[in-house]
Amino acid sequence: MIIAFLAFSVVVSLVSDTHQVKAEANQASSQLMEANGAVKKAFVAVLEAEQAGANVTGLLVRLNDGTSLLAEAEVAYRIGDASGAIDKAGAVLAIASEVETEAVSASYAGLTNRNNAFWSVAAVSGVAGFSFVLFMVLIWRWFKQNYIKKLRDSRPEVKGNEV
Repeated sequence: MIIAFLAFSVVVSLVSDTHQVKAEANQASSQLMEANGAVKKAFVAVLEAEQAGANVTGLLVRLNDGTSLLAEAEVAYRIGDASGAIDKAGAVLAIASEVETEAVSASYAGLTNRNNAFWSVAAVSGVAGFSFVLFMVLIWRWFKQNYIKKLRDSRPEVKGNEV
């Protein structure tokens, strides 16, 4: 009876360990898929920030570190180290989330800088255009006044009667 109980205990512990390993493997798999999605979203956010004119060099370096860690997590999962894969995938999620947040912030800053530069150039161009037109009108009036003054001051020359 004791032997049956011990055998039953060993079987139950092996079955529960198997279920725990399967659950851990499923968790690791879902964590890796989530980390892959987060890295893709972060790359898209960095690309948009770059297109907005932001400096994304630091973000790319950190995201590259995250992808290296993701590769290590996938290797750990393939060799059966589910807990290591879960830990590394969690770190990748944190890195990707931070990079995405900073990329969105940099994108808004880049767009704001671009808009400010546009309006500055538009204002300077408007003032310069107005100044040029005003200068040209003043020059035209000066020439016109001088021309009229010369016409008034001029007297026709009368030459003798020639028939």
